[in-house]
Amino acid sequence: MAQPQAVRERGLVTLEIAFGTIGLAALVYLLIGLFGIAVMQVRCVDAASDLTRQAARGDVAAVLRITDDLPGVAVVTRSDAGDMVRVRLDITFRPWGSWLMPITVTAESETRREGGVP
Repeated sequence: MAQPQAVRERGLVTLEIAFGTIGLAALVYLLIGLFGIAVMQVRCVDAASDLTRQAARGDVAAVLRITDDLPGVAVVTRSDAGDMVRVRLDITFRPWGSWLMPITVTAESETRREGGVP
């Protein structure tokens, strides 16, 4: 004796809702991480600009303070060419926790050295 189709499909809606909820949660988690990457890129650009400006002024204390406040693993590369100061800032961090790959954001800034600063 065959079961009616309504009885055989019982529970499928619950399964679909379960998978849909898991998919939605994963999507929200991914979007939060992407937002975190965008925020970190803005912070990286801002910090590179501040570092370049303070280096051009010769303010070593301010450069150290900004460097200490950087999030994640930060690598600051400074190069001087004539009266120009260039800073490259690479920040590596894990927006999705320690169990997924790290992301590196980069920013470069360049400005003229202020008068009288060696």
